[in-house]
Amino acid sequence: MNWHAAANACMQSCIGRGHYNPELVTGRGVYVEPRSLKVVAHLGDHLIVDGEQMGLSEFKTVRTIVETAPAELPFLPPLAAGEASRIAALCEKLDWASPEMGRLFAGWIVIAPVCGALPWRPHIWIEGPYESGKSFALNEVAGRLLHGVSLRFGGSVTEAGIRQELRDDTLPVLFDEAEAKDDRAAQRLDAVLELARSAAQKDGAAIVKGGAGGKATRWRVRSSFAFASIDVAVKQSADESRIVRLKLRGPDSGAKQHDRAARFAELRTDLAGLTSAHFGPRLFFRTLKNLHTILGNAESFSAAIAGATRSGRLGDVLGPLVAGWYSLRSDVRVLPGDAVRLLSEWKWLGTAISKNATTRDHDAALAHLMQSQVALDHGVRRTVAELIGSICASTARIGGNDEAGLVAEQADAALRRHGLRLDLQDGGRSLMLCRNAGAIKALFHGTQWATSPVDTIAQNPRATVTQNPVRFSHGIKQRAIKVDLIAEGYGDD
Repeated sequence: MNWHAAANACMQSCIGRGHYNPELVTGRGVYVEPRSLKVVAHLGDHLIVDGEQMGLSEFKTVRTIVETAPAELPFLPPLAAGEASRIAALCEKLDWASPEMGRLFAGWIVIAPVCGALPWRPHIWIEGPYESGKSFALNEVAGRLLHGVSLRFGGSVTEAGIRQELRDDTLPVLFDEAEAKDDRAAQRLDAVLELARSAAQKDGAAIVKGGAGGKATRWRVRSSFAFASIDVAVKQSADESRIVRLKLRGPDSGAKQHDRAARFAELRTDLAGLTSAHFGPRLFFRTLKNLHTILGNAESFSAAIAGATRSGRLGDVLGPLVAGWYSLRSDVRVLPGDAVRLLSEWKWLGTAISKNATTRDHDAALAHLMQSQVALDHGVRRTVAELIGSICASTARIGGNDEAGLVAEQADAALRRHGLRLDLQDGGRSLMLCRNAGAIKALFHGTQWATSPVDTIAQNPRATVTQNPVRFSHGIKQRAIKVDLIAEGYGDD
């Protein structure tokens, strides 16, 4: 045995392989090869490349493909369009608050297994009161149809647990009982939402954790998430803009209870029929077959929605869901012009767009400020909006009285102490905010804008900076941010 030659052969093989890049390590999931544009599905112990089964080592790629536990997914012929439409019909039979939510749910089920190939991975959150069917929708409908190509977790799981369970896999995550019942549960859920936020974008930043021995560990999660809970514990607007909320109605009472039970029994029968006919695996293979068409349609729908709403993020989130739903009824490629036409024809999509429009940070921060309570003399507390209303009412009252004037004077003094001042010149109504007032920051304590709330409100395109310094209270005089309250919808109070 020539050990020197053997060692040299090993080293030459490593050199020929090239520099090891952990970003190229690939576990289970679906992706598109950048150069050949082949659709590759990694199912643990084998690959499916453009519909053909092959071993892990048979496919030549720059990726480092790792063998993992095989997916419980039989190799079956893909669904035809007529068959696939039964899945959309099943999803729409759930007791949604509005019809468009069933279509978006069906769209998520289609695109979730191929989330690794999507440029943007939308998340969904199924919400509803007790016994509304949230767990049934998530675990029975989505869980059965995605069996073998998804991971399921309960409410007590941590972000680290999900991340370590995924490892190098690109699989959708089903998260039931995502409740923030106490502070500890809220912290766990916040960490999971942060993970989902980083997973949404294709080229999102990697998660880097410090490890033993001074060596960092890197993860890049590319999963699409589905949550289910009674309450939606989304605090950050960045999370809100990435999550589509789907609401179920609660159980009815009286005579309607019988009808609801009958519909639910029919739903169970339909689901059992689809499951026994292997609709889940066959839907997966249909999606693989039509993946390039779905990706193209998602781009067309995203552009159409972004053009109609002037929100690129809304287009990124809803476009793939609409494309997934559309693939259940058609194999046709939708051109950009056709997507715009369909957008105008589908009234349900317009409803979905309006419900998922995210409030901008500067608008949400201003709304929080107007609802914040300020202490007056003798421990009385009033909201900023109420104080502004008192000042405006006193100014508008002809021949006023001393009591009203005293209330307005106290309201004005309270606002000034908090770095706020009302400007009523020329019949307008504007609120001026001191940039460096600590009292304003105190009103935003515990919110996502706590660090620089005034700068966030200043992002409003209608906000201006005063030309001259403004006197707020004793010792506080500087240039301020001025917001027109009438233009912002606060002029009728």
